[in-house]
Amino acid sequence: MTQGPREECSHCPPFDGPTLLATQSTIARLASRGLRSNPGYTLVTTRRHVAYLSGLDWSELVDLAWVTKRVAECLRSALGATKVTLRANWGPPGQHTPHVHLHLVPRFPSDGHDGYLPGPLEDVPLRELTELTDGFRGRILCESCLLYT
Repeated sequence: MTQGPREECSHCPPFDGPTLLATQSTIARLASRGLRSNPGYTLVTTRRHVAYLSGLDWSELVDLAWVTKRVAECLRSALGATKVTLRANWGPPGQHTPHVHLHLVPRFPSDGHDGYLPGPLEDVPLRELTELTDGFRGRILCESCLLYT
C-alpha cells in the first residue's frame, strides 16, 4: 500500500483536537467524528508513520498495547461503558489510511450496533472533545507517560 507525503496522513501528528494520552511512540485522541450513542470514541495511533503492524519495532508494539489498555480502562470507568470494542484494519479492504491505528469504541447496552460504527459519523465540536478529554485525563494516572494539552 502506498502513501503520499506524511503531510497527507490524517493519523500523523500534529492534530487539530486535544490529545488524551501520549507517550514516546503512541498518541490517543478522541475521534473528531463519531456517534452520539458512543461518546469517547478514541483513536490510538503510532507517532511514526508506519502502514502495517509488522513495521513496528517491539518497543512501539508494547507501547501501543499499553496505551490501548490504559485508555480502554479509562473509557469504561469514566463513561460507565459495559465494554470497549477494539477494532483494527491492516491493509485493504477496510483500512482507509495506511497508518497503524486502533479504534476504541465505548459500548453501551442501548447503542444499537455491534461495534462497527454505522455511518454516517457526525462531526464532534472541538469544545465537546476538549471537555471529554479534560474529564478523562484525571482518570489516567501514571508516572511513565506524558500528558499533553
